[in-house]
Formats: sequence, structure tokens, C-alpha cells
Amino acid sequence: MSAGALNAAEAGAEIFMNNINNDSTYQGTNNAPGTATDSCTGYTSAPVTFVENAIQGKVTYETCVKDGTITGEKMVYATAKVYLPTTAASPRVTRKIRLIINQALPASYTIMSGPGGLKLGNNVRITAGPIYVGGKLEMDNNAVIGSIATPVTTYVADKACPIPANATFPDFCPSGNSITTDTNSHVYGDTHVLNNVDAPSRFTHNGVVDNIVPPLNLPPADHATLTSGLSNTTGMSSLNCPNNGTLHLSGHYTGTSTSGLTIGNNCTILLDGNVWLDGNLALGNNSTLRPGDSVATPINLIIDGSTGLTTGNNNFITANASGVGFNVYTFWSADTTCRPNCSNVIGAALADSQGITTINLSNNVSGSANILFYSRWTKLMLNNNITVGQLLGQAIELNNNGNIVFSSNTSTTPGGWDVRYYERLYR
Repeated sequence: MSAGALNAAEAGAEIFMNNINNDSTYQGTNNAPGTATDSCTGYTSAPVTFVENAIQGKVTYETCVKDGTITGEKMVYATAKVYLPTTAASPRVTRKIRLIINQALPASYTIMSGPGGLKLGNNVRITAGPIYVGGKLEMDNNAVIGSIATPVTTYVADKACPIPANATFPDFCPSGNSITTDTNSHVYGDTHVLNNVDAPSRFTHNGVVDNIVPPLNLPPADHATLTSGLSNTTGMSSLNCPNNGTLHLSGHYTGTSTSGLTIGNNCTILLDGNVWLDGNLALGNNSTLRPGDSVATPINLIIDGSTGLTTGNNNFITANASGVGFNVYTFWSADTTCRPNCSNVIGAALADSQGITTINLSNNVSGSANILFYSRWTKLMLNNNITVGQLLGQAIELNNNGNIVFSSNTSTTPGGWDVRYYERLYR
């Protein structure tokens, strides 16, 4: 009888785990933060009859779930009861188990920002995710994340305080709005937000809203490591790519933070290996930037100038014929003591850096799925009809009337819930 009750409790826990990984109704169930006791006053399911016959009696199970003691954790209690005979008013045996479960994180995000947050201008639509905002999320008129047919999971960590910034920046904001919206702006999909949203009704479409936000930092990208081994080749001032021409790049090109390489219209730039530019790169109209056909593994384009990468109209930033892509890194910052080779930028210097744009993609830029744009300390800005793969930046701004389309194979689904701890409770 005891074994049967324990089996029923474990079956109830397994059914709950299946539900929480497949049904958003269960994903939003919680109550106040839990404690390491067997009490549970959170969301409780109605008792379910597991088996009922004259020999085994009536065996039921029910589950209860509440928030855990840390971010991204829930406590699940499954209780089984055996009634013998089946009409008994009180159970003959009761068995309870407790699970501590954690939400696994997505492997990658189509957009991931630092404390500078994410701003969506008028009429911007984001079509794929998940999205992680390290600071605050601001949505202007008609800005939309996801759709009813294709919801996008959004995390907003609100690590954007104090305001104004001081030496302790960035830290998590203790209160206030993590998300601000404007007329007709909506998020379709689960929204995990540290503090408040200014208009909760705009976040109830096809998803749940909770405050389970993993505290993540942007992936590491060390300037010294990425540029190691790239030998000097020539000065940037001697480079040229005239209209309709082709320019091959590989290695280190010297220059200054305010100088750079300006590309003519209809020019093709082939990256034949890792490339390090001391200055800026400005692409002309209808120009193409891609790895050379002999490149077999993903490579890096490191840009150190104060304005970084800017595009013209109708640029193509793509993989080569074999599908090999590349990563674009910009390393300028407001920290005058170490830029562009800073290993870390914090405090007011980081806050000031987030107002500097070092990747600016504008007007009908077509990018492949396997192209990464990463403004390590500064802002990444997109304007008007952009197709890209993945965006990383301390601050990210997507501007007016832009349909920001993410190539389909860069999108990942949010991680499921995993069991970290199992305990039988005999109390």
C-alpha cells in the first residue's frame, strides 16, 4: 500500500513535469517564494484518481507548485493518498515527494543586450526569438514582438541602475517599470520581467508574464585574444575599392580611430581570413561583404574605429558559397584609459558607451543567418527593413518602420524545466 502511494506521487510529479514543459498555463503557476519545508500554499491541482478497485482501493494524487528560493526555480510537491475501502472518508496511507526544478536557458538569443537595454521604434516588428534584454525594454507606437502564430519569449532583467549611473553601475533596479510601451505595442509570447510593465494588458497575448529572469551577462569577447596573431599588413589609407570593384582583406590594417575604409558602390569585399581594422568601415550602396570562397570555418571582423561599421543602401552581408559566415565585433568605448583594447568597462564609462553607435545597419541590408553583429561596449542600431542573424550589444535600438527579420535557423526555443533535486517527505 505504501509502495502504491509512492508510485502514484511520482506519477503525479512526472505528469506535472510534462505539463510544465508543454503548457504555458502550468509555466505561470506559482505563489510566494518557497522554503525547504513540505508545506505548499501555491497553485494546487484537483485530486486525480490514479487507480480505483476493490483490492487496491482508491489511489489519488495532486500537485502543488510555488516559486523557489532563487530566480528561475520552482518547488513542486506531489501528494498521493490511498483510500481503502474506496468509499473511506480519510486516506489509509499518504505519501508526498518534493521536486526542485530549474528552467534551462536557451542556447542562444536572436537579440541579447546589456544594461543599455533594447529600444523598439515606431512600427518595428521582431519576428523571432528568444530575446534577452539586460536593461530595460522600451516599445514605441505599434512596436510588436512576436505574433499570435509565432510567439517570442522575452526576458527583461532590468540591470540598468542606478540612474544616473555611478561607479556601481550596472546593478538590478529595485523597483519601477522594466518595460514601457506606447500605443498599440504588444508582446506575443511569454514575458519574463524583473519588475513591472506599464501596461500589463499588452503582455497577455498567447503567453504568461512572470518575474523569473536569469541574471545573464553578454558572452565574453576579448579584444586582445581576438586580435592575437594578426600581423600588420598595410595601412588603411592605402586601401581602395572603387565602384564595381573587388577588395580582398586579411590580417591587421593600421590606421586611427577616426580614419577608415570607405567602400564604393557595387563593391565586393572578400574576407580571406580574420581581419582587424584599426579604423572604421563604411560600405557604399549595393556593396557586398562576405568571406572569400576559400574560407572553410567562421572568421572574425574586428573594427576598432569610433564609428565602427556603417552601411549604405541595399547592402549584402552574407556567408560565402559554402555557407560559412563571420562575426563582426566593434570595441570602441567611452573609457579613454584603455579603448579600444579594454578588457572590461564598468561604471559611468559603460553607461556613456551605450550612447555611442558602432554598428549602424540601415536601409534594406540583407544578412545571412550565420552572421553575428556584436557591439561589445556600445550601441547597435538598425534602421528600415533589415534581415539579420543574431544581434549582441550593450544597447540595441531598432528604428522606425523597420521590419526586422531574423533568419529562421538562428532562432531557438526557450529551455524546458529540469529536475535538480528529488526528496521523499515522510512528515
